[in-house]
Amino acid sequence: MTSSKVLDVPFDGPPVARIPALKHRCDLSGISVTALPPGEIEVRIVAETYFLDINLSNMPVQYAANRDRLNATNFTPETVAFAAPGTDFRLRGQNNLWGIVIELEPDRATSIDLERLDGSYLPSGFYDYHRHGHAAQIGRYLIDHLRRPRINHLYTEGMALAALGATLSRITGADAPPVRGHDIRITRVIDYIETHYGKQLAVAELAGVAAMSPSHFSKCFKASTGEAVWAYVQRRRCERARETLLYTNDPIAQIAYACGFANQGHLTSVFRKMFDVTPGAIRSGAAQ
Repeated sequence: MTSSKVLDVPFDGPPVARIPALKHRCDLSGISVTALPPGEIEVRIVAETYFLDINLSNMPVQYAANRDRLNATNFTPETVAFAAPGTDFRLRGQNNLWGIVIELEPDRATSIDLERLDGSYLPSGFYDYHRHGHAAQIGRYLIDHLRRPRINHLYTEGMALAALGATLSRITGADAPPVRGHDIRITRVIDYIETHYGKQLAVAELAGVAAMSPSHFSKCFKASTGEAVWAYVQRRRCERARETLLYTNDPIAQIAYACGFANQGHLTSVFRKMFDVTPGAIRSGAAQ
């Protein structure tokens, strides 16, 4: 019987050393990038490479890294994990959207200068899933590119290195300063928006998350992000809707409600202004 799982490496069988070859994969010099489609996953890896897992969906899972006991939890969107060679990793769950796995061979790793990191400074062990919007956005670009008929290897390698560099800089505390001012209170609000964009949000509610008055919060938010609060919320809702249109078969009306819009017409109006195309056209183009 043919398995319906996207990845099927049972926990009770022998582990694999790398992600099994899938359709949307690009193998480069010391780097492999795999776009993981939606579907059921069961995999056990004892890694021979460094690997970066970029998760973009809400995903109920059981997983463990270098331990026997499985941790039952729910991955939130835009979370990443990084593992060094030798990591014993198990994961079972239902992936609702596409994801990305980047594998970096040790020999290539030692020759790469990623920001202020060199081969001797690459972290060891397993760094558990944590939110990283920058790496997640790069992951979306990679998914879009790997699903095309022709793959540009230089582009793929550059984006993979950018995702690795951003993640490793975060892990080691070597993050470059943001272009705009960094405010931990605004970061807290952005995290809140990312997990609550499907509900009705108000500036007063978001200001409360930041522990600021609404007027002061609005000024601080724009200073940190370069966007007004409501413009940012609408943009993220539209980006989520576009991602769901591309990578699922959910009805457009359902997507509208799930992304915080009043109805399908509301989504269409805001979406057209933002992307100069309708949700229906995006869905039709993805089906071609």
